[in-house]
Amino acid sequence: MTRVPWKLVAVALYLGLTPDRLWSQPAYRQPDSARQCAVCHAEWVEAFRRPEAVVLIDRPDDDAAVDENTCLGCHDGSIADSRLRVWLDHGHQTGISPPPGMKVPAILPLTNGKVTCKTCHTAHASAGPETLATAVFLRVRNDASQLCRMCHTDHTKGPELGTHPIGGMPWSVPDELVAAGAEVGPDPKRLTCQTCHTPHGSREEHLLVMGTESNQLCLTCHKKLRPGLWRPELAREHPQNPTLSSQAQRDAIRDMGTKTGPGETLICLSCHKLHHGQAGRSMLADVQTESQLCLRCHPGRYDVVGTSHDLRISAPEERNRLGRSPQQSGPCGACHSFHHFARRPDPKPHDRTGLCTSCHQEGRCAGQATGLPFAHPSKLPTDALPDSLELPLFSSDDEDATKTLVCLTCHDPHKTRHDHFLRDKPDAVCASCHGEHTTSLGGGHDFVSRHPELRNGRNEPASETGNCGFCHGVHGGDDRALWVATETPPKQSDDLCLQCHREEGLASSTVAGALLHPTDLPTLDEAMTCMTCHDPHGGAGGEPSMLRTGGHPSPDTLCANCHDQVDTVTLSMHRPEVLEAHAHKTKVAWSATMCAPCHAVHARPGVKNVGAWTGPLGPDTVPADARLCMGCHGPNGGATTVAPVDHPAVALHNVVPTDSAGYLPLIDDKGLHDSSGKISCSTCHLPHGRSHDDPTPRTNGEKGRADLLQARKPMLRPYIAPNLCTSCHGFDGLRRFLYFHDPSKRATPTE
Repeated sequence: MTRVPWKLVAVALYLGLTPDRLWSQPAYRQPDSARQCAVCHAEWVEAFRRPEAVVLIDRPDDDAAVDENTCLGCHDGSIADSRLRVWLDHGHQTGISPPPGMKVPAILPLTNGKVTCKTCHTAHASAGPETLATAVFLRVRNDASQLCRMCHTDHTKGPELGTHPIGGMPWSVPDELVAAGAEVGPDPKRLTCQTCHTPHGSREEHLLVMGTESNQLCLTCHKKLRPGLWRPELAREHPQNPTLSSQAQRDAIRDMGTKTGPGETLICLSCHKLHHGQAGRSMLADVQTESQLCLRCHPGRYDVVGTSHDLRISAPEERNRLGRSPQQSGPCGACHSFHHFARRPDPKPHDRTGLCTSCHQEGRCAGQATGLPFAHPSKLPTDALPDSLELPLFSSDDEDATKTLVCLTCHDPHKTRHDHFLRDKPDAVCASCHGEHTTSLGGGHDFVSRHPELRNGRNEPASETGNCGFCHGVHGGDDRALWVATETPPKQSDDLCLQCHREEGLASSTVAGALLHPTDLPTLDEAMTCMTCHDPHGGAGGEPSMLRTGGHPSPDTLCANCHDQVDTVTLSMHRPEVLEAHAHKTKVAWSATMCAPCHAVHARPGVKNVGAWTGPLGPDTVPADARLCMGCHGPNGGATTVAPVDHPAVALHNVVPTDSAGYLPLIDDKGLHDSSGKISCSTCHLPHGRSHDDPTPRTNGEKGRADLLQARKPMLRPYIAPNLCTSCHGFDGLRRFLYFHDPSKRATPTE
């Protein structure tokens, strides 16, 4: 059965038409004002009042003109607003009561306290100068949002009260908005509510003419207002449409009552509220005096509040690019801005981003803490970086070959757990790249543990600088090793050590004295220096003097690299166990290592002798060479006492070449070997035992001829003729050689 529109039935009844005559009437009749009113006011149809009338529907109980179906009966697509815009899309809600706090003026009537079409529209008049094509029969003109503002008073207070402004613009409403359904009033440069909202036929929430999920509605105008509003290629700006990455960010959006885009992306309306925002031109969802808006999403940055990077404390008069003081912008806004930079970047070689040097340079608000010049190398070869490097590096001009170390590599301006906003403890930051040098944390250069009160050349305590920063300065420092330990820049490698290891130095309690080995070689690289034997970064769990012993605890291992006598002394009378047996008799402290009882690489104050001698000395009445031996083998030495029988004081000259197997050296007045001089202890004795080329067995586990082993004990040189003795004594030289300390046996009957 075909359904007949009730309005048509009502009109037919009013005209006295019966159903069988309804479809046979002519298409045109003379207009009748009373009958025309019944088109909307169906309850006025006369047939409802005549008992004999045949009616197809019941008389409406209420005013039919207020029913939206009455309006849609005509607005079916043939005139202005199509019912399709209302049915398929959505428009201003009807059949609802105004929300609490909204006062609807009497000129906009409600029906039973609810909004209907006639609240805004009336068929009896038009509030504006409209034509038949444009007439919408509003009760109040709305070319400047007058009608909207009568009810939505809280949406039009202006930026000073947190709502988006309406009124004049410097340009016309963008064509993109007009094409999407924006209404343009008499002045195309006037922004109205209808620029963004449409009362009928919107497919977007809040009756918007365009969606907000990708910021397209906002950016349509604001990209003209500020062309650089969004430049995602600049790392210093807030990313556009990033995906939320933490629960804190989700909670922030929920608590502020804002929204996200598809896939939990951040959009303009995540941070801005256009009708109920905070006071100010930005209409933010939360205030910025304490940077609440920023810290809602970035709670990990809260530590910066109250520090020197909180410019409200350190530079309250400073202004950001927008002219706002730190108190106005909040601690975050002093340096950061959502759109473009808050402070103009000022790149330097050591700060390619320009973020830090915008304040940290001379003449700026943090000029007293510049830390310049930046002495640490900045361009680092990528193939030389450790795989475990966790510090951020920036691409340099030559991206394939190098990375650039900048301020933010070592510092995090938001972190306050460590001094100077370092990303970790000072030594841990250095260890990220220089892990092989951080073993000093357990050695003699562990200043933090051993001498935390010690201060370097910058008057910085070790407890603050860390072990690395006590000697080396990333900011400033001498070109040689970034030196900051002392005020005087070092001139050569040994200066690095001796500036502290001297009587008046920082390490005066551990003074080692002057290096005895000659260092006057052609170039510094060829000279023997402190670092030849010592590793200033070594010592953890090993030798406290940081000797380069290859992980072995004994310094003898180091000595053996150059002095092979260390091997032969193990079978001599000077081996450690023999010396230990006499330790209780000696008057000097004894060391368990083979070399230390007699030798020291570093001189002792007031002692000048050969062989880096550190053992006791004999009387100065004996030759210089003999003094070294007589300190132990003299009457008070603790070792076997030997009578110092002097050879007759005649001029001697050794005619045997030094490279001869039977060479017996003479000793000059300084105690050194020479081809001319006197006979002394080392003429006949080898204090370190027989050399490696001696065929006699050299280890305790080997057996050999008893006489050869016996000869080893007094450490005599091999007696091979011709030699010094045979030059004068011929065949009798051997007897004199063997019995040199026994005059009764070495002398001839004549003597």
